[in-house]
Amino acid sequence: MVIFRCDGTYEGILTAVFSGYWSDDVMIECDNDNMFVFGECTEVVTDLSKSLRVAKGIRKISYEAEYMMYLAALNNNPDRGTDIFYFVKSVFQNGAGGISDYHDVHVANVNKMCRNTGREYDHFRGFLRFEQYDNFLLGKIRPVNNLLTLLGSFFTDRLLQENFVIADMGRGKAAVHNKGGEYIITDVDTGYIMSLQPDDKEKELKRLYEMFRKSISIKERTNINLQKQNMPLRFREYM
Repeated sequence: MVIFRCDGTYEGILTAVFSGYWSDDVMIECDNDNMFVFGECTEVVTDLSKSLRVAKGIRKISYEAEYMMYLAALNNNPDRGTDIFYFVKSVFQNGAGGISDYHDVHVANVNKMCRNTGREYDHFRGFLRFEQYDNFLLGKIRPVNNLLTLLGSFFTDRLLQENFVIADMGRGKAAVHNKGGEYIITDVDTGYIMSLQPDDKEKELKRLYEMFRKSISIKERTNINLQKQNMPLRFREYM
């Protein structure tokens, strides 16, 4: 077995795919903390030109396959690199039909990861709440999967004339957007993010909303299970 260790990013995984494509028994490792007793381990340095060649090759065959590959790379599954490697091989060998070859466990896994990432992304598009600070909007999230690039792109289209920050509190990273420009992904100090206080108007609006919520609620009709079904607890941490 040949093991390729990469940084776990989309570009890093595709660089490893490029490096190991002509090998038969390959594992792409996205967790740098793992130690291997068996197999030759090669450290892969992310190379945008190599990753782009793989992405373009898949795109020529199927745009859907490229998007699936991208969503799978954002998934939190530690085996995503290996699954994407064999998914790429299936598409190159079988054409666009390779994306639905569910008899291939790696193709099936990529489909599963794609759906999982997509569902969580859809949830956060609807559930993410921004608070107004002095001169920017701040939204805090703690997703299972790495959604910052998806959410950064989505909200840049819709809040183009706003300064905003979407902070992934679990990964210590944020999508930062300046008014009228593009967003960037950067490291952040989550302790500092938590220490920030919204402006007075935001605090007053939250206070008024809480008063409104309490005034219209009927204790006897409270249905906690239905609330959890409509809004799972893990999405409420920063709401």
